[in-house]
Amino acid sequence: MCKKIFSIILSLSCVLSLAACSGGESSSSESMSSISSSSSSVSSSSSVSSSSASSSSSESEKLDLSKVDNTKKVTDAIKINDDVGAYLYIPDTKIDTPLLDSMKNYEKTSDFLKQYYNRFEEVVENGETVNKHLSNLNWAKEEIGEYTSPSPYMWGKATYTSREELSPNLAVLGYNNGVLDPEKKFKEAWDAIDAISETEEYKNLSSAEKRSLFLNKYAKVDDYPNGPEFAQLFHYRDEDFVKSHPYIVFSTEKDNFIYEVFAVSYLEENPEFAYFSSGISHEKAYSMAKQAIDHSIWLYPEVEIKADDKFISLSTTPYTYFENGYDNERIRFVITGRLLPADAELKETCKVEKNPSPVAPKLPEKK
Repeated sequence: MCKKIFSIILSLSCVLSLAACSGGESSSSESMSSISSSSSSVSSSSSVSSSSASSSSSESEKLDLSKVDNTKKVTDAIKINDDVGAYLYIPDTKIDTPLLDSMKNYEKTSDFLKQYYNRFEEVVENGETVNKHLSNLNWAKEEIGEYTSPSPYMWGKATYTSREELSPNLAVLGYNNGVLDPEKKFKEAWDAIDAISETEEYKNLSSAEKRSLFLNKYAKVDDYPNGPEFAQLFHYRDEDFVKSHPYIVFSTEKDNFIYEVFAVSYLEENPEFAYFSSGISHEKAYSMAKQAIDHSIWLYPEVEIKADDKFISLSTTPYTYFENGYDNERIRFVITGRLLPADAELKETCKVEKNPSPVAPKLPEKK
């Protein structure tokens, strides 16, 4: 019985603790809460991480982003796994990685997720059939552990064959597991939840209440800017980092595209904002961008967005905005940038100001 409850709660964690929500354009029946949120850093031994000149910069050198070329890294990664579509790079972070494309080879995004994130097999234990959680896979389809999560991915029907064909909004979702040692910490936390599941004090708790205990008491999650995968986005809460890192580089097999950051926002998990979708129109993307600015913790006075701009949205789950870690799983931390012209003059720094009154995300009403 205890193992069955553990399996139920573990499945709930995959459903509730998502890194970002689905766009819905791939299947109307697929919920935004179908994605697991655990994550880990992925260090692949493949040729992608070692081939061609590295795009990483050292503190003693100024990197000219206009000369960064990650096209070969995309080609090399696709040779390893055809689900790869592009490459994402943010200087001075661990975000220097191939991006999976959730719709490239899958009719349903749920099928894509089952391949990498929500991997289970049915097993019989003590006469009962339970779902056994399997090791997750990274972009190279390498097993990286049961409690970790793999590489960032583009969500929805992303187009990126050329500058003209770039999606009005490229939605890239990634994971923040909230702990630096997920394999150890998650196992300890789930063991603790498993142990109390049949005690008199806790046996009548709902799955959501048990999830709250997991996050707030046992796992004790946090937002570590130097953590794995998209936890690196939390560097954008630091003003010095924001000023000195104005750009995001998105690369395909044919070209490199530079996006200028203009919003760092906490947004609710709400289809109205559409930051999670790569399949929206220009009109919807522009509305999304304005919403991101309203919610942004930083103001970029020198950046002006226009209705025909194209955008990129990098999304992950925060754990420290609300006091209750469980509540944070219903909002997202989103970095939004606008596509620059190919011949744009790049600056080493940008002007930012603290937003005195950003619009706060709202939690969904409890049913």
